[in-house]
Amino acid sequence: MLAGWYAVLNLANDYRAFQEAVARTFTSTNLQLWFPDKDTDNYLYSTNAGYASGFNFHPFRLPQTLDELKTYIIRIHEKYQTYTDLSCLRWQLPVIALIASRHFRTPIIPAYWQANVCDPQQNGEEKPEEELNNLD
Repeated sequence: MLAGWYAVLNLANDYRAFQEAVARTFTSTNLQLWFPDKDTDNYLYSTNAGYASGFNFHPFRLPQTLDELKTYIIRIHEKYQTYTDLSCLRWQLPVIALIASRHFRTPIIPAYWQANVCDPQQNGEEKPEEELNNLD
């Protein structure tokens, strides 16, 4: 998740230092990401849905560069879009899943940050200059 935020915030130098620290420090650690599945909606609001549903994507290896990580995130996001069936997203209340994740200690759905990598306009990149001038 932390590596994903380096991609969202476009922090290439910081990511490189993070990637090197992870490679050096966690030599025997298997990084993984949890993704919801079609059954997650049945558990998300009442228990830790990470234990009761979904699947883990592993091993998750950190690419050498931030651009490689962004490409990797886009591919994962396109392949594992199972989160779209969640009722809170269908009803346009995504904060409910975040609250449930916090309350029941379910991993946060990766789509919350992956969407910002897959659609750069969501995180402030590629905005026309006149639109940026109107923010003042």
